[in-house]
Amino acid sequence: RRFEAIIWRTATGAVAHNPGVAKPPAERQILKIFIVLALLVIIGSLGSGLYYLLKDRNRSPRTVRALTLRIGLSIGLFIALLIAFRTGLIKPHGLKPGFDSRSPAATANSKPAP
Repeated sequence: RRFEAIIWRTATGAVAHNPGVAKPPAERQILKIFIVLALLVIIGSLGSGLYYLLKDRNRSPRTVRALTLRIGLSIGLFIALLIAFRTGLIKPHGLKPGFDSRSPAATANSKPAP
C-alpha cells in the first residue's frame, strides 16, 4: 500500500493521505480510452498485414513490418495493463480463481454477502 501511495503521489503530484482510496474516475476513463485506442490500432495493424499479404505477391517486407508493429503494440499494451494493475488504476473483477458459478457445489457452499 505504501508503494502504491508513493507512485500515486509521484504520478499526479497530489498528496495521498489514504492509499486505499479509489482513484478519481477521470483517470480510469482515460485508461479505458487508451486501451480501446490501442486495441483499435492493433486490429488496424493486423488488417494492414493481411492486406499486404494478399496484395504483395513479390514478398514485400511491408507484411512483416505491419505484423511486427502489431506484436510490439500488443506487448506494450500488456505491460501497460500490468503497470495499471500494480498501481491500482484497474482492479480484478472479484471472481476467485477456480470458482465455477455453474457448479451445484458453488451455490450450495456460498454464503450470503454481509
